[in-house]
Amino acid sequence: MKINTKNPFILSAVFFWLGIFISVSFLETPLKFQVPGITLPVALELGKIMFGISTNLQLGLVILISFMLLKGRKLHTKAEFITFGIIAIIVLAQKFWMLPVLDARADLLSAGKPIPPTNLHDYFIYAELLKLVLLLAFGILQFQSDKVKKLKSNNMKLSTTLSVLAIMIAVVSCKDNSPNKSKNGELYAETIKTDGTIETHPDVAPPFVPEPVGRRKAKKVIVHLETIEKTGELANGTEYNFWTFNGTVPGSFIRARVGDEIELHLKNNENSNFPHNIDLHAVNGPGGGAEATFVAPGKEAVFTFKALNPGLYVYHCATAPVGMHIANGMYGLILIEPEGGLSKVDKEFYIMQGDFYTKGSFGEKGLQEFDIDKAIAETPDYVVFNGNTGALLGENELKVNAGETVRLFVGNGGPNLTSSFHVIGEIFDRVYVEGGSQINESVQTTSIPAGGAVILEFKVDVPGDYVLVDHAIFRAFHKGALGILKATGEENPNVFIKNN
Repeated sequence: MKINTKNPFILSAVFFWLGIFISVSFLETPLKFQVPGITLPVALELGKIMFGISTNLQLGLVILISFMLLKGRKLHTKAEFITFGIIAIIVLAQKFWMLPVLDARADLLSAGKPIPPTNLHDYFIYAELLKLVLLLAFGILQFQSDKVKKLKSNNMKLSTTLSVLAIMIAVVSCKDNSPNKSKNGELYAETIKTDGTIETHPDVAPPFVPEPVGRRKAKKVIVHLETIEKTGELANGTEYNFWTFNGTVPGSFIRARVGDEIELHLKNNENSNFPHNIDLHAVNGPGGGAEATFVAPGKEAVFTFKALNPGLYVYHCATAPVGMHIANGMYGLILIEPEGGLSKVDKEFYIMQGDFYTKGSFGEKGLQEFDIDKAIAETPDYVVFNGNTGALLGENELKVNAGETVRLFVGNGGPNLTSSFHVIGEIFDRVYVEGGSQINESVQTTSIPAGGAVILEFKVDVPGDYVLVDHAIFRAFHKGALGILKATGEENPNVFIKNN
């Protein structure tokens, strides 16, 4: 039985549609991740343009095919009308709902602003797959037996030509897009080239941090850290032999961006009694750099790494016995910002919790020695912020103005306890879970594991003292995990009123 097509123009339009659809779907990935040196903002903008043009063309094809279906409705079945009706609904949903929302999210991401998680991108992919299946089914339904009126040969030639062209477009678009060549964010970061400039990273003592990276290009960043063993105050009247990076607990805050080449110099002070090294959780390499930086007193080691993954990461000494080095204060945070930087806030602060194990009990005066037995038993005498029960109290309170937005970079050096970090009187608007890309909103208390970190953002609505605590609450009021964020300014009766 001879097979013909009902309407060669509809069949031609369907195959042309398939060519456009498959080409755009397969070209998006190489545009984002396979063009050397392409930046994320450019990739996102190209993706928006491609899908915008594709969707507009598809909408035009919906109108054209609908007109031809209605004009020759006696030739077409109910199944064809239902199938094409579903395709039309999908295109309209993508054009007027999905793409505007996804484009807005892309603009925020390109600007370095945080975006809440959503399943809409997955829904868009499912819609594309369903549309592909329905288009193929609709195309098959355009064929019929020779009982139908013979079609003109010139129309058939047109149909064949357009179909072959669409298939060629699809084949070319699929080239070099096999799964083994797909790119993820980490592999993309490897391709980012530095701009040739070199920057020496500033040394800023906690609770303060260096300036945000903003929208600058990737560059080479030189970081200098020095391991210093020193006696300092753990509590009022209580001293302790701290082991530190750059003389503070925690060590200096390191700030870079994805794609930066970071040259880290680790010097061990000549007056130290022990060798030290550094393990940065932001490093992809043996020991996080620990193997490359084992240094004796008076010596220095250097290694370079590429910042591949955005996030907030802990660094610490990893010299055996590792727990002892961490327990004595050898930890800090390194922030790798995404392309375009983080969103702008008014104030940023740096806090790390740590548990300390002393021969004497909490508050006992004088120089206290490290107690290895208590550390193994995980029974600390002190749980403190920034290495001292008073590090964030009195003159050291964190100062902000009412109405300002605040970002806290909070880490947990451990070595043992998990922190239940809470600010009394505030709700975290956004929490970057474990310092990564997942964002939770409207959070009261967040867990920070030993060796982990979190980014917290909130707006201070009214003036007052906001108490920072580990909400395993005996640690706060009996072991020292207390701090104050003091907000000054005008009252806001729309948010809070104290009735006399």
